[in-house]
Amino acid sequence: MEDLYVDDAIRDQSVGRKLIEHVYNVASDKGCNRVYWVTQEGNTPARAFYDTLATQTDIVQYRKNL
Repeated sequence: MEDLYVDDAIRDQSVGRKLIEHVYNVASDKGCNRVYWVTQEGNTPARAFYDTLATQTDIVQYRKNL
């Protein structure tokens, strides 16, 4: 999953949860065995939300911008 954003005007209406659950359903229907995404370490509100929907892994991402 990449770039999920819910407009401030409709937050706290379960829109984000419904979107992610839809992604789960589509992925499952397509035979996928997992859905994953990344977020910034300091994005506390998003991380708290994601903690209710999935399990944080021990993956560490490295990147070099060129």
